Amino acid sequence: VVAEVRAAGGTAIAACCDISDRDHVVEMIDAAAAQFGRIDVVVHNATVFALPSEFDSADVADLERILRVNVHGGWNVVQAAWPHMRRQGYGRIVVTGSGAGFFGRRLDHAYSIAKGALMTLTKLLATEGEPLGIKANLIGPAAWTENAKAQGMPPLMERFAPTELISHIVAALAHEDCPVNGEM
Repeated sequence: VVAEVRAAGGTAIAACCDISDRDHVVEMIDAAAAQFGRIDVVVHNATVFALPSEFDSADVADLERILRVNVHGGWNVVQAAWPHMRRQGYGRIVVTGSGAGFFGRRLDHAYSIAKGALMTLTKLLATEGEPLGIKANLIGPAAWTENAKAQGMPPLMERFAPTELISHIVAALAHEDCPVNGEM
């Protein structure tokens, strides 16, 4: 991806880390701030999931793994970027939630719980960030993908839920003129 961005005339750096490891995340954010001079936007899109199961046979290890990436990872990334945003009096945070977090998804307990926790994290960040010039919002995307098809999204949605619409809403929420805060 970095090569593609550079070939198109942009500037990019690669940063690979386990976002559940706070020290690695701080290094990643600090490297980005050093390269670009500031941190204006954080998009937390990292996720993992477990195979579907009935609740009574769900594995608590899956819950711990999913919370580590989805919730702890989101916390770590935003918390590492927060001092940069606070100092500059500006920031935008976009968190990727899910309908599973809004409503719960049958046989997908741990993922649903983690995405629900991200809703609360986003609301708290929006409240605390508002006087600092930091806005936080959450998307619950639905897009026509192979994964969505496998989960039973009807073929009609191919016309109405192209993936590029998700990037458009992320760009709007990340924009300096974003009119909303704490929305989902």
